[in-house]
Formats: sequence, structure tokens, C-alpha cells
Amino acid sequence: MKSKPFLFNTKVSSVANKVENYTLYHKYCKPKLAEMLNSLKLDYSYIKAKGNYVYYLDEANAEVPVLDFVGGFGATFLGHNNPVLKETYKKCLDDDMPMYVQSALRPAAHRLAQKLNELVPAENNYYCHFSNSGAESVEAAFKHAYKNRLEIIQRKYEEITRGLHDVYHFIENEHIDVVLPEGVKELFKFRDDVDEYNLAQYEKFQSNPVFCAFKGSFHGKTTSALKVTFNKTFREGFEGLSAINSVFIDLDKPERLKEIVKENEINFLVPELEENKLGVNLNSWGEN
Repeated sequence: MKSKPFLFNTKVSSVANKVENYTLYHKYCKPKLAEMLNSLKLDYSYIKAKGNYVYYLDEANAEVPVLDFVGGFGATFLGHNNPVLKETYKKCLDDDMPMYVQSALRPAAHRLAQKLNELVPAENNYYCHFSNSGAESVEAAFKHAYKNRLEIIQRKYEEITRGLHDVYHFIENEHIDVVLPEGVKELFKFRDDVDEYNLAQYEKFQSNPVFCAFKGSFHGKTTSALKVTFNKTFREGFEGLSAINSVFIDLDKPERLKEIVKENEINFLVPELEENKLGVNLNSWGEN
């Protein structure tokens, strides 16, 4: 009989090995997390997860079930090791299904994308981008929204710049008299001032986009997603890693959005209709 790989040896996860597990996890993995779980008496090592329960071994090596109310913050809403998903995954492994082939079309992906499009009513098809986590999805959405908006602003900036210079040359060539703003004596100076102002507005968006999110929201701990996660303790120490500026709005005051947009020049709104970091909370925006 083949032995299990040492990384997944359930014998080291019993209560009898609790001190050793804590010591090694504290030494080689996450010391602060280990200390917090220890102080809360939650520093167990679980050997099995099934449905809504996780299990650890007591001193007699008997399985003790623990009802999981956290559920991976929503990641296991179908239950731990859902039998249908497990059998499907096992079949994929038995069939040696290719998993990490980058330069290839993926039939399973486009079938899922097609099904999602059938379930979401829309005039046009949606492009589906599949990712490994919520934070990764947020990052992809931010990149898409930012790039798309930047291209629109860039085209508008270039259009205005060309128009400004065309008007300047037309006035110069036709020797047309124009009334300039007070304090401006030369037309070329006025043109340069407008050019400089427009460039500053373009660069302001390019280098410091403003995202508006809900107070209490959690979008992840990756660089950009972290900037729109409300809990300041998650963001402290990492604010300088991203140029994103964040503005947070009260969930129960959606009518203030217009005022906040005016005050802060909001570029993007990041809604979260269900907040599930600290339980599932439907806000009033999600009722419509």
C-alpha cells in the first residue's frame, strides 16, 4: 500500500500534534495569523472537509466535526468537496485533461461563456474573462475599465488639441482679430495655456484615477483591489503601491453619489451589491 505524501499526512493534524503544528506554522508560514488563531482557541489543523463541516482528530484520533460558518467567505457556497464537482474533477484528472496550455482554444471555457450569456439578458454578447479569485477578477475589471476610459479620453484630448491648433493657424493665416482673456496679450500664449491645461487634465486621469466604492466593501488584497477595500487595517502600509485614489460612499445614502462625483471627479464606480466579508448583507442598491 502506497503511503500518502508527507505534505498531506493526516496523522500530523491531530490534537496530539497541536503544539508542533502551531510551532512549525508560526516558524515557517504566518506567525501573526498563528498567534491570532491561538489566542482565539481556533488553532486546529483540519483533516477533512465535507459539505458544511470540517473535521479534526481528537486525542483518541476520532474525527470531530465542526460546522463551518465562514465558508471561505463565500468560496464554498456549494459545500466543501461537493460530490458532483469532485467527481467531475477526478474524471478530468483520470482523462489527463490539459490544464495549463496557454496557446490554445479552450472548449470548456467557451461553453461556459455561452451558457452565462444565455442566462444574462442583453442586446449583445458579453465577453467572459475567467479568473481564479474575486481579487483577480477585480484587477481584470479595473484594467479593462481604466484602459477603455483612457483611450476615450486620449482620443478626445488629441481631437481637442488638433482643433485648437487648427483654429490658431486659421486665425493667424487670415489675420483675424480676436478678443483674448484679460492679461493675455498674444494668441500663441493663449493657445499654449489651453494646451497646458488640457494636458494636465489628461495626465491627472492617467496617473491618478479616482475609484468610488461602498463603505464596508471588500474587494481583495491584491494591489488595486486593496485600494477599494474599505477596512483601513488591510490598506495601511500599502497605499503607495497603487496610484488609485479611493472615495467611499455610504450604502444607505445613494443619493449622495451625484454630490460626491462632483466634489471628487470620480472616474469609476465599484459596486458591491452583496457584502459578504462579515456575513452576507444586501444593501438597498441591490434591491432594484
